[in-house]
Amino acid sequence: MKSPLVGIVVPTHNRVSVIVHRCLDSIQAQTISNFHCVVVDDGSTDQTQTHLAPFLASDPRFSYVRRDKAGGPSVARNVGVRYLLENTPIEWIAFCDSDDSWQAHKLAVQLDRLAETGTHVCHTEEQWIRDGKSLIPLKKHRKPEGRIFLNCLPLCCVSPSAVMVHRILWEYVGGFDEQFYVCEDYELWLRLFARFEASLCSDPLVTKYGGHEDQLSRQFVGMDRWRVAALLKTYQNLRDELSSEEQHALLDELNKKSRVLQLGYEKHQGAEAARVFKELQSNISMLGEKPDLLQKYYDHLIRNLPLPS
Repeated sequence: MKSPLVGIVVPTHNRVSVIVHRCLDSIQAQTISNFHCVVVDDGSTDQTQTHLAPFLASDPRFSYVRRDKAGGPSVARNVGVRYLLENTPIEWIAFCDSDDSWQAHKLAVQLDRLAETGTHVCHTEEQWIRDGKSLIPLKKHRKPEGRIFLNCLPLCCVSPSAVMVHRILWEYVGGFDEQFYVCEDYELWLRLFARFEASLCSDPLVTKYGGHEDQLSRQFVGMDRWRVAALLKTYQNLRDELSSEEQHALLDELNKKSRVLQLGYEKHQGAEAARVFKELQSNISMLGEKPDLLQKYYDHLIRNLPLPS
């Protein structure tokens, strides 16, 4: 029986040195052939399009979309999914960052796991390579399954390169929030897993590479500012979807992250930002009763979130 069509989105920005031999070759080598992959070039200036041309011409399952101005991963991924939904009859959606790679059976194993569990979103364990050396993930980085909302609060516990989601779920939750230049995956997983359960493939089917200078996480100070904004948004919009335990855990995480940010800004002469996060801690218990107060903090954070230069 022919497998359902999987749509794959590869966002890229100035990754010409690795995108073909690492990322696209691993997608082309999948043991299932029923997929369509779109590469979204997010304003690259390193001749990515010219470099990709021979590869794209050799395999009609690959397409290319270019954005003249970089919008960040959230925009690029959304552009790719819209392209696939408008141009192909995909049933499932997967992502692979252009500096990552997949094991050859990644898609096949995930489709089997989804069929076995009856779930509509699945992710996998992953292998990490940093500066050419294999790393052993810490216990806190082990991937969860089932009702994983609580696991998503402290850190981003699902990698975009490891996830596969049904198009109906994607359309229901609305894709990545394009106001989030970073931590866009953290925000989406909170929104998704407040409503749906996840299945897991326990083998490391994705290899992630770190240590290179162009990683977005190296371009920002105070990444938890984005996560605090995501937590506020989740509490505002999805509080009724959460159990009492999950609501309390979200507020506890919001308090912890705000405290860390307050202390960091006090140490580095960020008096105004430190004041906002200290005030937020004092008012956390009132957020559920005062939606205008919650909205005030969210709007302040969104307006003042840092962007790359």
